Amino acid sequence: MQLSTGLRNAVMAVSSFRAALAGCVINVYSGTIPATADAALSGDAVLLYTISVDGGGGGLGWESAAVGGVLSKSTSEAWKGTVVAAGTISFFRLQAPADTNGASTTDIRIQGSAGVLGFDMNMSKDAVIVSEVQTVDYATITVPASI
Repeated sequence: MQLSTGLRNAVMAVSSFRAALAGCVINVYSGTIPATADAALSGDAVLLYTISVDGGGGGLGWESAAVGGVLSKSTSEAWKGTVVAAGTISFFRLQAPADTNGASTTDIRIQGSAGVLGFDMNMSKDAVIVSEVQTVDYATITVPASI
């Protein structure tokens, strides 16, 4: 999983990790994963669906306290999205809804691989069809005790 320069700078000097992620959504893509979270999307990247609160576009919330270095999805929210393009999932970006996916060292992003097992974001299936509703029932972000 990769953190953008904008996110790393924000948590180092401006805000908490939780505050930096407030209002972000998860965009799920097919295609080639960009080399870094700062890089623009490649030409073959296709947005398959966006995960937001109740699938309505609202930014995702996180629990008010981390436990053992782990920040968890807000249990009071339903995170879901409707598939807008059929394809095979390859990566995700947790990002602001207004992020244009161009090259940026200021945008807040977490980017990683996505698939059925052994990925940064594990999914129940890796191929999706238009109009399916996808949900995220459990999500955590962990800051390791040592680096």
